[in-house]
Amino acid sequence: MKLSKVIASLDEKAIQKLKEYVISPFFRVDDSSRLLIEKIIQKLDQDKIIDKEEIWKQIFGKEIPYDDAKIRIIATRSIDHIETFLAVQKLQGSASGRLKFCVDMSSDQGLNSLETRHKKSIEAWMDEKHIRTPEDIYFNYSTMKRIVELTSSFERKKSLKRNPSSEFNIRQLNKNLNSLYLCEKIRIALLAKIYKEVNTNMSFNVDIDIQNYLNELEIDESNVFLQLYRKVFFLVVATDHQKKKFDLGEFIKNLSEIYKNYPFESTELYDSVYNYYVWELNKGNDVYGELFELIDFGMTSKLLLKQDLLDPTDYRNAVIVACRCNEYDWALNFVEEYKSHLAPEYRRSAYSFNKARIHMNMHNYEEAVDMLRDVEYEDVTYNINSKLMLMHAFYELDEYDVLESTIKAFKVFLRRRRNISKSRKANFTDHCDVLYHIIKASERRDPKRLFQASKILDNNPAIPNKFWLRERIDEIGKNLGIKEGLEV
Repeated sequence: MKLSKVIASLDEKAIQKLKEYVISPFFRVDDSSRLLIEKIIQKLDQDKIIDKEEIWKQIFGKEIPYDDAKIRIIATRSIDHIETFLAVQKLQGSASGRLKFCVDMSSDQGLNSLETRHKKSIEAWMDEKHIRTPEDIYFNYSTMKRIVELTSSFERKKSLKRNPSSEFNIRQLNKNLNSLYLCEKIRIALLAKIYKEVNTNMSFNVDIDIQNYLNELEIDESNVFLQLYRKVFFLVVATDHQKKKFDLGEFIKNLSEIYKNYPFESTELYDSVYNYYVWELNKGNDVYGELFELIDFGMTSKLLLKQDLLDPTDYRNAVIVACRCNEYDWALNFVEEYKSHLAPEYRRSAYSFNKARIHMNMHNYEEAVDMLRDVEYEDVTYNINSKLMLMHAFYELDEYDVLESTIKAFKVFLRRRRNISKSRKANFTDHCDVLYHIIKASERRDPKRLFQASKILDNNPAIPNKFWLRERIDEIGKNLGIKEGLEV
């Protein structure tokens, strides 16, 4: 039942307030919806299965036969009540939201006598608010604009005569509009950058004028978020000649001070910087140290979690980066601590594969084999990479017979899979051929085999784990006394 999922997603505090909401005479929740919500909460508290027919009997008694259509209607109505409850909670928890609602309500009801009170409340709120999120800026702009619109021409003239420097908040209105434009333009630019990295054919480009505008505009130092958005823009989006020095430590420090109170904006900024460093790694730039620092903060602050879930790709990235930084204890602790935050359908595969990767990097090859040997991954990427990892482990363990069997089985697997492109199949097949030649070169001390392996490697730059294969070739070449190298 969808209603039970909605209720289950609420935390304990929200559920307690929902109980109070449904019995409040002010909100007038109908008895059927109230009872259905209460019974579901009760079942969830007792960890019992939600049985619609059983709940029907508890609400309507055994005499009235079960009506599935009717209980669905009640459930839909109950969800409507919960949505209204959440809207009320949101309004009560937002000072700016309440204030804007009061201004709009007073205007709609013609309560002009409250205008002065609202103006003072807005000014007091703005004076207290030193951090300006995009939503804050929009609130300031829209609310102040409404007050300016509500001020009559006569009152404006009267105020100007009394105080010639009075500008009826026009200056602040203009400043807020500039800030709002910049914030939203930057946010769109950051979003466009993500799409463009995924789809290189995307034609959308950020107007270069915004870079010049950001360079020239003097931004209020107290506006922490606009400062942060500006810095992230110049890191992630700006053209190379416009890029500015980015202090990652300072960025993390700033986010650590605000993320608890501003989770949405902090996550947006964090994700942009995180994606930037991942892109840099994919380009071959050595930013492992920076990315590890960012991931460590992302896990501590929970900014990498989305609705308490961790993306399997981020789980994998964290392990890869930690291993490259020789942070093996951190990586082992991480895979254990955060496996429960993986979606159930990915948990077993992601956990075993990434723990095996850590053991491979620590040269614990037998432990890696134990983690991988008995797991058949449904995901094709995990499946392929686990087989490559097994091959490397068998090589390092000098299990050449098992390795040859694994290579042959992997080639058969590639031929049979229709959901792998021809180019990828060719790359993996070349990997197998290179490794096979390396084995034979080592066993037979045969330089010709080694030259064959090197030739295949040089002719295909897309072979996976190319650097590992090159290291094995050079290693055997030294043992065979080949001093000139194996460049073809």
